[in-house]
Parts: sequence; structure tokens; C-alpha cells
Amino acid sequence: MIWMFLLVMAPPAGLEVMIGGATKRFDMAALEGLDALDQPSADGRDKFRAVSVEAVVRAAGLTNGPFGKDAAPRDKHHELSNVIVAAARDGYQSVFSFAELADKHGATKAWLVWQRNGKALSEEEGPFRLLVPSDHNGSRAIHQLVRLNVIDMRTIVKPCETH
Repeated sequence: MIWMFLLVMAPPAGLEVMIGGATKRFDMAALEGLDALDQPSADGRDKFRAVSVEAVVRAAGLTNGPFGKDAAPRDKHHELSNVIVAAARDGYQSVFSFAELADKHGATKAWLVWQRNGKALSEEEGPFRLLVPSDHNGSRAIHQLVRLNVIDMRTIVKPCETH
């Protein structure tokens, strides 16, 4: 009976990315296919196998909204209206706007990591973690990352109506 309890309590395999009610799961092989690279640590002592959070969220289905003079203002660049809530196994969360993570818009660098110096992350650190080298402190970095929730803020904060 104990083994059944452990099966239920085991963390899901892979990283979950939730967008608009749909869930996509990424294992390490899928992440490697998203232009993974070796990202050096701030002190240069370690190399992390990583992919940008922007690339993961786009691979999960976040698309660019229409733009140009004919696009409805509410829908123009709708991807920039999203926030990403990164969640750890222990309940810790950090929040990013998609605009700050988008390479063409913001300066925040957030990396989804699964290896340190060519080896899988330790159980205390992984299997996934979030590194944010552009932040001045580590408060948005997460160990044991299990989920990215992508939330369209237009569904929460209604646009202003003109009179």
C-alpha cells in the first residue's frame, strides 16, 4: 500500500506549461530541441544547459497577436498582455511579464535549466530550475521548477471603455 501512495505523490515527469486551459509537457529531450545552449553562471564556475523561458512558452503555443494599423487595439500584440507564473514543487512562485522576457522587447534573461556542468541537476535543485541572471538578486530564481502558468491578463483586467 505504501508504494501506491508514493506513486500518487511523485512529481510529474517533465515540466508543465499551461496556456489558456491547455497543458503541454516538456521533457529534457523536447527542451534540447528548443535551441538549448550552455549558459555560464555569473561567476563563470559553472555551465548550465538551458533554454530561454520565452522559447518554452512559444513552443507551448503562445503566438504573436496581430499588429499594424488595421489590427484592433485590444488584440494588437496580444502576447504582450501575458504574465508567466513560475511555480516550484514547494509552492514558491515568481512572476514575469511576457514583454520583459521577449527578446525583442525586454531585458530580462530567464533560463530554464536541467543540467549543471554536463550532469543532471541534483534532486534538491531539479529536475528543472529557473535562472534569472539579469536580476540583481536571486529572488525570482526557482529550484525544483514544475510548472509555468501563462495567464492572459486581458481575461482578468478588462480594457477601458471609451465614452
